[in-house]
Amino acid sequence: MLKGLSISKTMSSAIELVGKPSFSNKIINYWEINEAFAAQFLAVNRDLKLDLHNVNRHGSGISLRHPAGATGARLLVTLLHELKRSGERYGCATLCAGGGPGAAMIVENMQL
Repeated sequence: MLKGLSISKTMSSAIELVGKPSFSNKIINYWEINEAFAAQFLAVNRDLKLDLHNVNRHGSGISLRHPAGATGARLLVTLLHELKRSGERYGCATLCAGGGPGAAMIVENMQL
């Protein structure tokens, strides 16, 4: 897991941290991004240009609510279940915190 000041920069840094030259945000099959505010997600997607079919397939912070203190756990569990259900390999869960910090975690489905 990586922490940073901007969700999009944190996600990009997490991808770089994987250490594979060919690894990019296009390699991530599924994204679980906490949408605390619609404008925040729109700004992230403006930077990353994600395929919206691969983001928050079951909803996120706005639609599922934002359980204070448990958002990270909810994101990770949803991500793991979706990777298993879809048979996809890589997923990334991201969230922001009050004041601007962000965190991102890349996981790999080892059951493939």
